[in-house]
Amino acid sequence: MNSADENAIEGKPPRGEDPSAGSGFVEFFTKRHPGCSIALLLLIFIVLLVLGWVRWNERRLEKMLADIAARGEPSCELDLLGDAVEPELDAGPLYIKASALSMQAEFAVPEKSRALGAEGKPWHPGYGKDWTEEQCAEVRQFAKRKDVGDALELIKQAAERPYCRFPTSVDREGYLRHDAWTTRGCARLVAMRMRVHVMNGEPDAALAWAPAGFHIARLTDQNMTFTSAGTACSCFWLIYEATEGVLQEYDASAARLRNIEGFLSKRLLSKTYADRQREDRIVFLNALSVLQSKKTRVRKALERPILVMNVIYYLESTDRAIAASQLSPTEARKALRSLNQEEYQRCRRLDKLPMDAYTLTPLTMTAGVYDMFLKHDAIRDSMRIAIAIKLYSMEKGRRPGSLSELTAEFLTPPLPKDPFTGNDYLVLYKDGMIIVYSVGENGKDDGGWIEDREVTENGKTKTERRRDIGTRIKE
Repeated sequence: MNSADENAIEGKPPRGEDPSAGSGFVEFFTKRHPGCSIALLLLIFIVLLVLGWVRWNERRLEKMLADIAARGEPSCELDLLGDAVEPELDAGPLYIKASALSMQAEFAVPEKSRALGAEGKPWHPGYGKDWTEEQCAEVRQFAKRKDVGDALELIKQAAERPYCRFPTSVDREGYLRHDAWTTRGCARLVAMRMRVHVMNGEPDAALAWAPAGFHIARLTDQNMTFTSAGTACSCFWLIYEATEGVLQEYDASAARLRNIEGFLSKRLLSKTYADRQREDRIVFLNALSVLQSKKTRVRKALERPILVMNVIYYLESTDRAIAASQLSPTEARKALRSLNQEEYQRCRRLDKLPMDAYTLTPLTMTAGVYDMFLKHDAIRDSMRIAIAIKLYSMEKGRRPGSLSELTAEFLTPPLPKDPFTGNDYLVLYKDGMIIVYSVGENGKDDGGWIEDREVTENGKTKTERRRDIGTRIKE
């Protein structure tokens, strides 16, 4: 009998073998290292808990997206463009051609004139009151270029078309370039043309361009989503300030004033704040999907839990923003600012993670865009009322005693209300001007303070921002 057999009879392990080797992995931990077994079980439990939490969030996200689809909201970015229209009704291609000609002209002018444009002139919202003779001559020369004239002719043709559908075959970057950059460039060109007419002493010819400019803002709104809604408003403000500048210096014909008031009476921003929030969900999710598709499989797997959590938070935030927008303006602005502050604090905590900002910070930008919608309504309606008061004075030979006297003959009904308070707009007659204004964001009447002021204190000059929102035209 050999030694191995003897050891087996005595119940001893074979010579040279570890006594614990035959007892198994689990037995080794449970009998010799009980603390390690507890740690191992705890680790397994934590892993299972994390995986379960991730899967629960994924199912939660799937349900939220299914609920959005069930409500009939847009399912992709192309849905936001609406149905196809006949080519002869589509202003989009004309705007694209006009913008290309405008850019061609801008890059062709001498460096001095190009610098003038970079500083905000000749595209500045003001209409050139502070320009030197040399600057005016440069702008006039620019306006005489053939490519500029061709671009304006295309814009004039586009003003007769009721729809705007930009190409859908371009990528996300191209899509944004076509709607945001194109229409803003066309609006700048119209504003420039209006200012040239003013410099030439042709106020009626300048105001003749206003409806075409406002039409750009309206058609831009058809194509815009929530995150770039400011483009439609910026197009509107360019033309509005050029129009206001004309009406501050010149008396326009009643026919021209009625034409502008009638055009402004049709809501330029046709989509509501809630509509844009819903549309922005699709844009965000689509863009995020494109971003994730460019990452490696390992990175996508590692980021997946945080990504799902952030998308859920984003969708919940948009729901809260939509619900808040149904409140009174005062309550809505308070709720949206609270939501933005919460988002900001959350983003500061997440910014420390080694992930791209777009994955970490799906902000809804709620409060600022909501205020932008209110400001747009205040500016548009204050101009309508100011024009109606001027029309009333031209026909009756006196000022109206109250806004209720502005019948349909002068102002397209119903009578607009201050979007910040729901009350009537305030009217002030001062220095030969009609000032119609909303109390603005602070909800207080600051005496028609609708323009920024330069204030000097202790030898230093600073700019104080306007506190009311409105329009000032010649009485």
